[in-house]
Amino acid sequence: MGLNKDSQIGFHWSRGDRTKGYEFVLEPSPVPLPLEKPQETRVVQVSCGRAHSLLLTDNEGVFSMGNNAYGQCGRRIVDSEIYRWATF
Repeated sequence: MGLNKDSQIGFHWSRGDRTKGYEFVLEPSPVPLPLEKPQETRVVQVSCGRAHSLLLTDNEGVFSMGNNAYGQCGRRIVDSEIYRWATF
């Protein structure tokens, strides 16, 4: 739960307007990850910064979400990237 202006705690489609995401997450909400084996994979550690998060899984690697302006998510830097959208 918390501030989510850069999708740093996952992208959650708005229930009222499916063209927008939530800038604030006010209750526990699932974060969809592009897992190959979702029933067999568990998140074992989470690390969060001001506007990004990293999730370590037990067998499918690391997933990053949020603001990557300085490469803090481990992805290539994309000028003018919109962080409010899912980047999977």
